[in-house]
Amino acid sequence: MMKWGWLFVGAFLVLGLLVACTEGQEVAVESTAVITPLPTIEPTATETAVSVSVVEETAVPTLAPPTETPTTPSPLADVIDFHQLVEVPLDTSVAYSLKIPDYNFLRDWLRTARETPERGLPYFYVFDLLAFDFARSFPHGAGQLEPVFEAAQGGMYLDERLTWPVLETAVVAYLNQNRISLQDGNPIDILELTVNPQATDLNSDGILEWLLAVESKDLYILGAIPLSVDQSGVYTILPNMIAPINTSNTGVADGMAQMVFDFDFTGDGFVDILRVEQGYLGGPVAYIDVYMWNGYGFYRLETIDMSVPSFRPYASHEIGDFTDDGVVDIKVTTSHEVNFNCAWDEVDIYSWNGRTPQHLLMEETQMPDTPECAMFHAITPRNYYSEAVLAEKSRVELLESALGQLTLETAPSADYLALGYLHLAMAYLERNEVSKAQQTFDQLYNLPDTASFSQLVKELYAENDGNLLSVCQRLYTAPEQVEATGISDYIYEGSVTGFFGAGSALLNPVAICPYPQLITRRLMALSLPANQHPATSLSQLGYTFSLYNSFNLDLDASLEWLGIVQKEEAYLVLFDEVDGVLKPVILSNICLDCQDALIYELRLDEEGTYVVGRLSSYQVTCTLSYQLAVRNSPFLVRTTENGFDLDRIGTYCGGDADERPLTEISSADFAPDPPRPPTWRFLLHEATGQEDWEWLRDTQTAVLNQTDPTVPEKITQLLNYLPSDDPEAQPYIEHLTYLLGYFYELSGDGENAVSTYLDLIQQYPTSPWSWLAWARLELVTSE
Repeated sequence: MMKWGWLFVGAFLVLGLLVACTEGQEVAVESTAVITPLPTIEPTATETAVSVSVVEETAVPTLAPPTETPTTPSPLADVIDFHQLVEVPLDTSVAYSLKIPDYNFLRDWLRTARETPERGLPYFYVFDLLAFDFARSFPHGAGQLEPVFEAAQGGMYLDERLTWPVLETAVVAYLNQNRISLQDGNPIDILELTVNPQATDLNSDGILEWLLAVESKDLYILGAIPLSVDQSGVYTILPNMIAPINTSNTGVADGMAQMVFDFDFTGDGFVDILRVEQGYLGGPVAYIDVYMWNGYGFYRLETIDMSVPSFRPYASHEIGDFTDDGVVDIKVTTSHEVNFNCAWDEVDIYSWNGRTPQHLLMEETQMPDTPECAMFHAITPRNYYSEAVLAEKSRVELLESALGQLTLETAPSADYLALGYLHLAMAYLERNEVSKAQQTFDQLYNLPDTASFSQLVKELYAENDGNLLSVCQRLYTAPEQVEATGISDYIYEGSVTGFFGAGSALLNPVAICPYPQLITRRLMALSLPANQHPATSLSQLGYTFSLYNSFNLDLDASLEWLGIVQKEEAYLVLFDEVDGVLKPVILSNICLDCQDALIYELRLDEEGTYVVGRLSSYQVTCTLSYQLAVRNSPFLVRTTENGFDLDRIGTYCGGDADERPLTEISSADFAPDPPRPPTWRFLLHEATGQEDWEWLRDTQTAVLNQTDPTVPEKITQLLNYLPSDDPEAQPYIEHLTYLLGYFYELSGDGENAVSTYLDLIQQYPTSPWSWLAWARLELVTSE
């Protein structure tokens, strides 16, 4: 935690100390690109003696330093928040052309972007863009290495997004200034930095390029730099979007952080770059990125998210030809385990033969057909894993199958079996199949006396005179009594849901015995004779029926009955005749002590007959404990194409209750609110199928890799969805407009680039993107 606490301080000091050093320096280089051992460089006044390889100083030409157009000192040097920016000093009376931005300006823009509060500057992938621009603007390197390491002294930790752009260009500047000749596979130590070079022929032209893995333990960073080298030995950074890795919460030595240059995942004959990052941030976090060479630069082919929830093992990955097509793939194995010992491996194969994704992906919810997983589905049916299974099989079928396969030798424990038998007995009881429920419950007497949960349940059964319903009620209302038994691993919110955080230690009584579900489903399973008064039929079954009335709410000739049905609990129920019997429709629960508060009457409007009334019921309060409170609220019952529905004017989180008399309430009070106009975010999501961070990411990637000539049209389409008068949309407009200008600049269309940058500055003169555009412009002077 201390590492991240110093993050901002360290990053600020790094960028504050970095200065440009490329102007006005001459660098001697070798006349031909050879790989030979070189003598040690003697330290200068600003350098520390380091062991590196250099070229012997024979007759060689002089390398001119990178050309940068002189500019005034960076206007952002003292700005720490982009909200403090003044207007760009644009002179609209003169003409402008493109130039290379000043190194100091880009460095200060990068620092200010990091210091500006994120909530006040809602844009994405800014640092990826700046890293790309640093390498493009200063392909032969810029800046110095020493200030970076000076800022790291004292244990301050840095942000890789800030450190990498300046570190990458400083490393390449160091290589060029010191005429260092790289040797394949031979690492170089520069200050506190290790550079591992690997030679490769990216273009199959017989000319070697270099891939550098750059690691600094002091800066907690691992990055990759692709380089070309000319005949004079001058290194040039190749365009790339390779993200660095922050190694402060991961490790290079143990393989948790890797930059690998050994594989061709696309089958095109060129090496691809594999980036692996694993760590722990509230849970195991892991990502694999594959970058491919497109003839121009290295761009992300795909990102594989291997992160898993807390307290789960890391996902693992393997490299191999798992599709038998002659091209290597990535296999990711994610171990899953849910309640009741239901465990399985999710295996995903990622394949890009021909640069086209041909993945074989397994659904996360594709659980095995095992007795343990059947127990899980039947006992925790609210879990999203179980939706598809329960659509095909009932709880009874699942539990019968599971218990038919498990024995005392194969089950996790005898109490595990006891819990399964208890739930199966209650599932039969839900269907009012009392004899089957009793037969299943009797299986507990075949279990060993050492099974503590089984013994507790049998004791409760004896205390309640053999009433299974009362046993379930006792277990549900006092779940703490089973914590010391053999089912303790299966009854907490965390064990049921797989989430371990706030509230995960609470007991989940439904996993012990589903009493509320048992009561309601028993009631719903009733079929009363239509030729007998429902009060009489219910009385014969042990229920009471009160405050009832009959009327016709639907289009058939039979009457419906509305009233309160009570046995163990009380419910507002409507009985409707179906195929000669009365079937109950449970509308709401009713508190046992406030049934007399129920009032209702029949009404008629243009849509037909309906019932309006007031009732008191249990409603969940807005607390972490999910306590129930009794609240009185108006309700309406009418028939719809989907059956009978109850609508209620509810009270939420302690708000004022609707206490109007019934005479003042009509169906109009239950009408839904008129639809709100769709927001620009909604419209964009409908048009793109993506969230804002996704379409902005994809747009920026398309701009940088220059493979889609229709990018200007796509950016224009996005801008058409964004309202210029919405403050929340403005940062996106500014970012997209800058990307449009940058696309023109990268594609060589200087005229449109300048025009777009000028439009951005004139519309949003205090925008950070306008300042970044301004740094790319210079006055056209007449000669």
